[in-house]
Amino acid sequence: DYTMMVSKFAPTIVTIKFVMKVEGAGMGEREQETEAFGVMIDPSGLVLTSNLQMGGMAQMMRQMRGMDISLKPTKIKVLVGDDTVGVDATLVARDSELDLAFVRVDEKPAKPFAHLDFAESAEAVMGEKLYTVGRAGRFFDRTPMVNEIRVSAMAKKPRNLLIPTAGQPMLGMPTLNAAGKVVGVMIIQFPSEEETSGQMGGEGGGAVILPAAEVVSATKRALETAEAGGEAGKAADEPEAAKKD
Repeated sequence: DYTMMVSKFAPTIVTIKFVMKVEGAGMGEREQETEAFGVMIDPSGLVLTSNLQMGGMAQMMRQMRGMDISLKPTKIKVLVGDDTVGVDATLVARDSELDLAFVRVDEKPAKPFAHLDFAESAEAVMGEKLYTVGRAGRFFDRTPMVNEIRVSAMAKKPRNLLIPTAGQPMLGMPTLNAAGKVVGVMIIQFPSEEETSGQMGGEGGGAVILPAAEVVSATKRALETAEAGGEAGKAADEPEAAKKD
């Protein structure tokens, strides 16, 4: 039921507004206001989003095309619900391999945020109908939306992943089953240049679903790495979560 999905989960989907600082050979330096969507995963203000949308595109371009470019999100704010101003936040950790980034609200909220607990999850099966809940872009007033997909394959390499049928790739957004249980989060996965060397087609990667159990483990690693790196302000310059073995 789309109405149930929206009413239950849309309050956990937040907007992340920031200024992207772009630097590159022959490009100089410029800044661009942009925004992405994330899901609140802790009532204190921890947001999970796609690393690709928070500057991870630069790493992918260096990896796949050899382009010397740097993307750094600055002046980050998180907008919850109908808020159009936002509260200050910090990028505290990344897991580039899993296309995950973690943004934390700077000040503890007076009232706990609505959030989605990935520990309370369900496992998907082959062919199952799933639903990704997110929001439309700013032009459509960030209205809540639902994308319907099915599990077309279940990969074991390079890690446990669910490969969905074609649909709008709502990166960083939670994917749920018909009972309203979270199954995972939509991420992007691309092979390295070494992995595609000598291959002809079929190796391009794309949008996949990272199972909820993997999200829980990745979040724990990312936050532990951020804490080990020192203060959040220092970690925000170029946070990097521990890699999966």
